Amino acid sequence: ISLHPRIVPFIGIDMEGSTVLRYQQNGDLWSFLISPTASELPLSSRITWAIEIAQGIAHLHAKNVVWADAHFANVLVSDDFHMLLSDFDFSLLNPNFFHILKTSPPPVFACPIGYLGIQPTHIDIFGFAIMLFALLDYRFPFTEDLKPRLETQTMICNKHCKLKFDRLKDSELDKYFGKLLDDCFNVRIVTGDTLVQMLIEVHSKWYSETGQVSH
Repeated sequence: ISLHPRIVPFIGIDMEGSTVLRYQQNGDLWSFLISPTASELPLSSRITWAIEIAQGIAHLHAKNVVWADAHFANVLVSDDFHMLLSDFDFSLLNPNFFHILKTSPPPVFACPIGYLGIQPTHIDIFGFAIMLFALLDYRFPFTEDLKPRLETQTMICNKHCKLKFDRLKDSELDKYFGKLLDDCFNVRIVTGDTLVQMLIEVHSKWYSETGQVSH
C-alpha cells in the first residue's frame, strides 16, 4: 500500500503472520462519533474528515488496491485528530470485475450485490457514501442516530439492495452534497481520484456560498 498521511502507519508482521499497525489512542471513528462530546464537532470539521477518508481511498485505488471493508470502525482517529484508514485484511489487489468479495461489513455499510460486474473499487465508494451521509447529517440513512440496532441496519441494507436511498434532512446540505451522494450510491462514481476531486469541488462551493468556517 505504501506510506500515506491518510493510512495508519505499518509497523511490521507479528510471529503469527498478522499485520501490526501503529496504535491510535483516540480509537476508531465510529466510537469517537457516538461519544458524549462528539455532537459538539463542527460540521466543517466533519466534512474535512470525509475529505481525508476519501484521500485515503484514492491512494489505495491508485495502487490498484480495493479496501473492501470501508466503514467507520476501520477508520482510526489519529492523535492530532486526522483520519487514518486501517484494517486491510480483506483488501484486494487488482480483483476482476466479477470477484465475489468475502467481507461482511456492518449491514448499514453493505454495498448492494446487484452492482456486481462494475469496477470493483465501487464497493469502497459506496461504503464512503454511507460515511459521508452520516458525517453530514449525524445519523445513518433511514435512522435518527449513529447507533442503529442490527435489525435496523438490516432494514437499511434491504432498502439499499432495492436501490432506495435516503436524502439529507438538512435541505441546505442536500443542495450542495445531495448529487454527490446520489452519484456514490448509484455508483456513477467508482474510483477514489474522481471522488476526491468532486468532494473538494462541492466543499469549496458550499464554503464560499454559505460562509461556513473551514477547519
